[in-house]
Amino acid sequence: MRRVFGEIKNNEMILNQWGIIAKRQWEWLFLNYPYLSIDQYIIMPDHMHGIIHIRDGARDNALRGVRNGRDRSVHLSADPSKKIKPIPELIGAFKTTSSKAIHLSGNPDFKWKKSYHDRIIRNAGELYRIRRYIENNIVLGQEKPLEN
Repeated sequence: MRRVFGEIKNNEMILNQWGIIAKRQWEWLFLNYPYLSIDQYIIMPDHMHGIIHIRDGARDNALRGVRNGRDRSVHLSADPSKKIKPIPELIGAFKTTSSKAIHLSGNPDFKWKKSYHDRIIRNAGELYRIRRYIENNIVLGQEKPLEN
């Protein structure tokens, strides 16, 4: 695990050029997929955490990754432009677009880990705890120095 996105100084995450790209591409997801709502997130030196809200009408299809023929997207309405992508495809879009931009900016060896950890947040208490974890991750990150 290499520190590619920046460093923590005085309990603040200072993003470098690649961290700024990761931040921009994370926010890009929410601009391009209107059935998503952005919530708490943080880019850390070597990883990131984020909460994605999927609006109720799209949630079940996005979580299941329901197939519609060969296209794994699902139509939200009769309008074919309103497709719902499953979570793995959304994360894939983020990883692909951020990787390409990071490669073009001078880090051709950058790679995301193939997997990611996800969890369905089922109630307000759990959402509160996860938001606090993300918020406090900078302090936790300083306690565990990584080898480069």
